[in-house]
Amino acid sequence: MGGGYSGGGSGSNRTYGGYLGLHELLALQRDDEGISNDEMHFIVTHQTFELWFKQVIREVREIRDILATEHVPEAQIPKAVEHLGRVTEIFRLLANQWKVMETLTPQGFLSFRDVLGTASGLESYQMR
Repeated sequence: MGGGYSGGGSGSNRTYGGYLGLHELLALQRDDEGISNDEMHFIVTHQTFELWFKQVIREVREIRDILATEHVPEAQIPKAVEHLGRVTEIFRLLANQWKVMETLTPQGFLSFRDVLGTASGLESYQMR
C-alpha cells in the first residue's frame, strides 16, 4: 500500500505509495475498527472535501499574492487565471461529490450518528 519513500534525494528511492503517504492516508479511515460501509462512505467523502478545501485555500492564496502588488506584471496574469480555473474545477467537482454523499440514506447515517456525538461539519474551518 504505502511505504518506500526515503524522503530526500533525487527521487530514485520513491514509490508511488510512499510519495503520497498512502499507508498513513488510508489508515485514517479506521476501517480496521469494523466500521460499516455507510460510515466509511461518510468518512471518505468528508475527508476528501477537507483535502479539496485545503487545495482551494492554497490556490486562492497564490492568486491573492499575485494580485496584491501595486502593479501586476502581465506575465503573472495567466498564472492567476490558471489558479482560478483550478479553483473553479475543484468547486465543480465538490458539487458533484455532494451527489455521492446523497447516496447515504438517513437510516445508514443514523446507524453511526451516535458515534459523532455533538460533532458537526460546522466545526470545520474549511467547510464554513
